[in-house]
Amino acid sequence: MDQPLLSDLCSICHTQPPKYKCPRCKAQTCSLPCYKRHQQRASCSGKRDPATYVKKSQWATPAGVDHDYNYLKRVERTLDDGTKNVQERGIGVDPAKPTAVSRAWEPGSQLQQYLQQHRITVHHAPLGMSRQKANRTRATKSGTIFWTMEWIDADGNRYLQDDCPAAKSIAELHGLHQAQQRNAAKRRHEGASSANKSSDRKRRKVDASNEHVADSSLRSPEAVPPGTTSLQNMGSPRRSDVHDHQDPLGDAAAQDTDKPHDTHDDDDRDPTAGTSADATLAVEATHQTETHYYLLKPGTTSNSKVLVVLDAQLSLTDSLRDRIVHEYPTIYVLPYPPAALPSSYILESQYTPRASDDLQPPGAHQSTNNDRHGNAAFTPAEASQNAQQPLDANSILKMLKRDLRS
Repeated sequence: MDQPLLSDLCSICHTQPPKYKCPRCKAQTCSLPCYKRHQQRASCSGKRDPATYVKKSQWATPAGVDHDYNYLKRVERTLDDGTKNVQERGIGVDPAKPTAVSRAWEPGSQLQQYLQQHRITVHHAPLGMSRQKANRTRATKSGTIFWTMEWIDADGNRYLQDDCPAAKSIAELHGLHQAQQRNAAKRRHEGASSANKSSDRKRRKVDASNEHVADSSLRSPEAVPPGTTSLQNMGSPRRSDVHDHQDPLGDAAAQDTDKPHDTHDDDDRDPTAGTSADATLAVEATHQTETHYYLLKPGTTSNSKVLVVLDAQLSLTDSLRDRIVHEYPTIYVLPYPPAALPSSYILESQYTPRASDDLQPPGAHQSTNNDRHGNAAFTPAEASQNAQQPLDANSILKMLKRDLRS
């Protein structure tokens, strides 16, 4: 018997006749393992090359039509995916209308004047980062400044608090934050208890309906022949009789337990209203536990957190005067006095800055313009000059390191 030629067998194993053909290089294989080995050996992607040469005689064939159709569909799908990405990520589209928060950072706004008056420097994170999106610092029409603040406790838990009046003291703001946390926990607990009560009421209704069905079956006249008396009816009273002879006081008590109690709903109130008393109690408890407040100094090269000692009785504005914050102030609430801080923290007086730490030019006390509205209006000539200058890689690296440390 004649042996088959090697060209008529699988190009990988050379033992079986080929069944498949690679769409890209036309290599013939007999099975999927052989095709995978072919891809590894030849570094073949297995995808058809749309730019490959096709003879004129193959244009009007079914394979040629399928080739052109698949290529056009792939181009259409790529364009649709690109359009979808542009719409979802906002690339190349008109910017959205400015909100109250974004308008607050425009040049000449009340917030910018407030920062300049109190010499507060705000370093902005790039657009799209979580810290930039979480910043809700704003100014009202009456000129009241509301900060977004970040509280960090000794366990490293982070909490954000919006609408913090700049005129209130650090202790009052922390007491207000604790009151809001307790109210939120109370609402969650009440929601869980109300859900449990509703499930219990539904279960009792189902049990009552089942008992009613059982009573009707026991009292059915078809179950007892005419002229006779059922032993069950003589020996045991009916369920209705049992209910009729129960203590009415017990029924009233049971009905009272089924009724929901009238509780005060915190959601109907203003978020900042009604918490002053709770905040006062929290401040008194804070004084009893000897809580100390520290402001985080951003943009440092130290492995330890550089902290600034804060006076709990000073207002937030006075605490931030001549200071630098990254989007919004970060305050550590620790039980340690300044002289007994752990090794992971150091005071500003003990920190030796490097020359590269000074990222803010001297004399600038308003918010810097990394990716948001700045504090100065650029002329068209300055804007074109800044657009022609390449990005400084060192500045970008410093910004990313600072974001990771904070």
